[in-house]
Amino acid sequence: MLVRDEQQFEQWTSDDQISSFVDFCDKVESLVSNVDSQWVLIRSCAFVNICIVDMSNAPQFVLVLKVQESMVVEVYRGNSRLSNCSVMWVLGTDCKLVCWSQLSSLLSHFVSVVVTVHELSVKVQADTIKQQLNQLIDLVNDSDDYEPDVTTRLKFLAEQISLLFMSQSRYSSETMLIAFRFFAISASVYGRLRLVLTLPHVSYIKRLSSVLSLSGGLDESDHAQYLKHKAQLMEPHDRQVILLLDEIYVEPKTTYKGGCLTGMASNTPSEQASTVQTFMMCSLLSAKKDVAAMVPVKNLTANYLKVCTLKVIEMLENAGYYVFCLISDNNRVNRNMFADLCGGDLRPFVQHPCATQLFDSVHLLKCIRNNWLGQSDVDNTFVFPDIADRSICKASLSHLRQLYASEKDNYIKMAPGLSYKALNPSNMERQNVKLVLKVFDEKTITGCL
Repeated sequence: MLVRDEQQFEQWTSDDQISSFVDFCDKVESLVSNVDSQWVLIRSCAFVNICIVDMSNAPQFVLVLKVQESMVVEVYRGNSRLSNCSVMWVLGTDCKLVCWSQLSSLLSHFVSVVVTVHELSVKVQADTIKQQLNQLIDLVNDSDDYEPDVTTRLKFLAEQISLLFMSQSRYSSETMLIAFRFFAISASVYGRLRLVLTLPHVSYIKRLSSVLSLSGGLDESDHAQYLKHKAQLMEPHDRQVILLLDEIYVEPKTTYKGGCLTGMASNTPSEQASTVQTFMMCSLLSAKKDVAAMVPVKNLTANYLKVCTLKVIEMLENAGYYVFCLISDNNRVNRNMFADLCGGDLRPFVQHPCATQLFDSVHLLKCIRNNWLGQSDVDNTFVFPDIADRSICKASLSHLRQLYASEKDNYIKMAPGLSYKALNPSNMERQNVKLVLKVFDEKTITGCL
C-alpha cells in the first residue's frame, strides 16, 4: 500500500510539472476552464494573459495574470501592476511558474478576492496610488529635467499615503528628520502640521531628542562622539572633507530649553548672541555632509574665529576626518583670520592645519558661468588667458548647446549632466548652484573632446 501511494505521488508530481512554455500554452485552457468560468485567455507568441473582465458597463480588465515566455508571472489589477508579494507566497522570490498546482492555487485565490473596478476597497486603491507614485519616482529619476528635490517630495507623498492606512505607524528616517526640524523651529506649528500630515507624536519626538544637547559651542562632547561614530562607518575617501565657514544672523534672545539657558554668546557670555558661526564639513568625493559645530557669538573677531576654527579642525581630526580645505565668503573677519593663519601675509594655502584656503568658491563659479552667458556674440564666446603661457583661449557656449541637442533623446549620453535649464537658466535659476555644476562637469569636458 505504501509503495503504491509513493508511486502515485511520484506520478502526480511528474504530471504537475510544466516542462516548457509551449507545454503551458497547449494545456492551460483546459486547466483554466476547470477552475472558474470567469477567466478569459488572451494568447501571444511571447506571453499568455489570463484575465477577468468586467462586462457590466464598458468592458474593463479587473484582473490579469500575465505569464511570460520565461514563465515569470505578473499580476495587474485595473491599469496597475501589483507587487511581486502578491504571488511570491506561491511561486517564491523569482515569481516563476513551474507547476500546474501553483497556477490553480493562484487562480482560485484571485477569484475569491477579485472585485469589480468600481468596488475596489480603500486600501487597494491606496496601494494602487502608491505604486503609481513609485513608478512616477522612477521616471523622474531617469529624467534630466527635474531636480532631486522633486523625487524627495514624491517619496514623502507616497509615504504619507501609506501611513494613512497603517494600523501602526512606522516612519522613515527622512520623515523623522523633517518632523524634528519642524518641531525644533516651532512646537505650535508642528502641532498644526499634524492636523493635515501624518507625523510622529510630540512626545515621541521629545523622547528621541532628549539625549541631544541644546547648547551650542565647541565643548559638546556628545556631538564629537557622534562625528567619531559616523567617521567609523564611512569609507576612507569619504573622510577627506572641506570645512565651510559661514555666519547666520539670529534674533538676540535667551530661552530655557532642556534644563539650560541658550542664546548667550560664547565669546561674551554676559551678552546675547546676534550671529551663529557655523562650521559645515562636506566630503570631497561623495555627497556626505554634516554640521561640525555651531558657535553663538556677538561682534566676532578674527582672533576668536581663528581659535574656533583650529578647535573644530582638531576635533574633526581626532574623530578620524582629514580637513584639507577651508572655504568662506570674502568677509573682512574671514580675510583677517586667513591672513593670521598664514603668519600675517595672506596666501592661498598653508602647510598646517589644512592645505588650501578659498574665498566663496561657489559664488565665483556662478559669476564665471553668468559672465559666459552674458557674452554678446551669437555663440556666447568667452575669451580668457591660458593659465600656463597666458595665450588667448576661447570657449563657446554654442558647442555645449549643440552637444545637448545631439544627444538629448539618447539613452546613453556623453554629457548626461547637461539639460535645457542648465544651458538656458532664468534669472532666478542663475542662483542655482546645481545648474552651474552641470555645465562645469567632468563628463561635459569628456563629451566635448
